[in-house]
Amino acid sequence: MKTSYPKEFCVIGAGLVGAIQALLLARAGNRVTLVERRVLGCHNSASDPLSSRTVALSHRTWQLLSEAELWPAIDYCPIQAIHVTEQGKFGSVKMHAQEIDVEALGFVLSNSEFESYLHKLVTAETNIKLVEDAQLVSIDHTSNGVEVTLTVQEHVQVVSANVLIAADGTSSLARSMIGVEVEQYDYQQCAVIANVATAKPHESTAYERFTPSGPLALLPLSSGAVNKGNNYYSMIYTALDNELEKLKGLSDQQFLVRLQEKFGGKLGRFNAIGPRYVMPLMQTVSAKQVEKNCVLIGNAARTLHPVAGQGLNLAMRDVFELCAVLSANENTNAALQTFTDNRHRDQSLITRQTNLLARAFTHKPWPLRVPISMASSSSFFLLDFIDPLRKKFAQVSMGHHVALPR
Repeated sequence: MKTSYPKEFCVIGAGLVGAIQALLLARAGNRVTLVERRVLGCHNSASDPLSSRTVALSHRTWQLLSEAELWPAIDYCPIQAIHVTEQGKFGSVKMHAQEIDVEALGFVLSNSEFESYLHKLVTAETNIKLVEDAQLVSIDHTSNGVEVTLTVQEHVQVVSANVLIAADGTSSLARSMIGVEVEQYDYQQCAVIANVATAKPHESTAYERFTPSGPLALLPLSSGAVNKGNNYYSMIYTALDNELEKLKGLSDQQFLVRLQEKFGGKLGRFNAIGPRYVMPLMQTVSAKQVEKNCVLIGNAARTLHPVAGQGLNLAMRDVFELCAVLSANENTNAALQTFTDNRHRDQSLITRQTNLLARAFTHKPWPLRVPISMASSSSFFLLDFIDPLRKKFAQVSMGHHVALPR
């Protein structure tokens, strides 16, 4: 994937999305300035499995990263099965990698180790200029693209580029500077995120349990780096906003009792929990993803409810498609229009279905017209026993409903 002449790109934000975008563009023969407000450093592998923050990557994301030789050389846990239930209702949905004929339905990795791996690649890449400890001052459109003004350790620095790619998160400053509005939906929920230990081993199975206050997800964690057994999970516990203060006041043991009540006894006793982090849950979608020669990527473009773990994986498909069209077309405007057209269907589908899943169990009446929302115990049975429906659900979950970028 080579361009006929090098283009200049400025990527704002060196998190997972921004770093991968920069690496793809640089390896395609372009010159990239990667701007990051932090001073990047290499993180050590977490010795305590209860303390490491994680990311869940779909099978399609694994394919994309592996093909681009960007799959990280770090420890990870494959998801071989997913078990979905509804609290207080009979019935469930079970999906296995074998029946879909894939290596795994998804993969769970340490966020900090993945970032560190990518940052090492960034610093070694000759086509990337990394600007750390940088504050974004202004973004101005020019006849050739954009001009980005930064302050770096109190010194003004100006970066010229054909295209600006904003990957600076949900509260994107770059998005505000280029004048793109957002639409927000407040779920009136919060997520409590932590790692937990259970009495029984996870057997590479992920769990999603829908409750009246929102979904509860448990993702299996690898034990290879710590040799302490495969009974650790990354937990996303959704609660209503009016429960937040009570949850914050609970001791670790009290919270584990609450978790046990919500999940049940399938994994035995929850016997340990790491640091708890709380985040409000809102859907934030930019009014448009492309404004002149500026593109929004990742959470700067759309932040989704974590119910199905689709946000980062949707962003990865955007990243690879953007690199493909920019590398294949010398006309930047035409390339960005192609990107918008190619990605619209996938973005709309995942945003809509994630929103429906997040609202289905906490807002009545729920939309019966969407089978994939699994909004009743009867549709659980339908999805579990009608093979084509279950496989269709799995295909969307893995990101296989769209083709690989060319």
